[in-house]
Amino acid sequence: MKKPLIGMFGVINDIKEAIMPEPYVNAVVKAGGIPIAFPYLKDEEMLNQLLSMCDGYFFIGGEDVDPSRYGEEKREVCEKTNPLRDDYDFKIFDLCFKTSKPIIGICRGSQIINVAMGGTLYQDLLTDTSITVKHKNDSVDIVENTPLHQLIGKNNMFVNSFHHQAVKDVGKGLKVMAISSDGIIEGTYLDSDRYVRAYQWHPERLVDTSEENHLLFVDFINACKKK
Repeated sequence: MKKPLIGMFGVINDIKEAIMPEPYVNAVVKAGGIPIAFPYLKDEEMLNQLLSMCDGYFFIGGEDVDPSRYGEEKREVCEKTNPLRDDYDFKIFDLCFKTSKPIIGICRGSQIINVAMGGTLYQDLLTDTSITVKHKNDSVDIVENTPLHQLIGKNNMFVNSFHHQAVKDVGKGLKVMAISSDGIIEGTYLDSDRYVRAYQWHPERLVDTSEENHLLFVDFINACKKK
């Protein structure tokens, strides 16, 4: 069987270079996929042609999502945003979602999925919640009867969660599948036959040391093979 091709959407810098950090590439390769890092393109016809070549789509981490995307004014607690990348990622997500192919999002990628589905974010956890220290966890609780629980087979797992923003209101059709000990949403999925998975932590940095985190990508790649 041919290895599935995975469209990956990276960092877009000020001179419109598309950058793909190696850990994301390694996670896909280790799980049995072939990564294709997308260039910065505006032409929708070209983007659709490239997307049609892929078997699945991967939205990676990065800057804060601009709060205007979920109907809020940007406050000082919100860190660096990237309007160019926001425009690109949300446009790409809309095109990807029109297909039936699997989608995975990590950190910022999980937030892009949530906002694109009509959800909101905490602009800053220290300011907007009762959390009193910078959010950093080494484990999450897994919600029973969710895809993550079925995959991992237990009620918690090791993670490397560090972020100052997170899902607030869950997007339409999405459900929670992982929660931190202090009540922050760390994982969501689309409640349908369509494969959409979103993880707030950085499993791509753990695939060489944590079988459970490696399994997240194996699961994604297996779903891509089916398509």
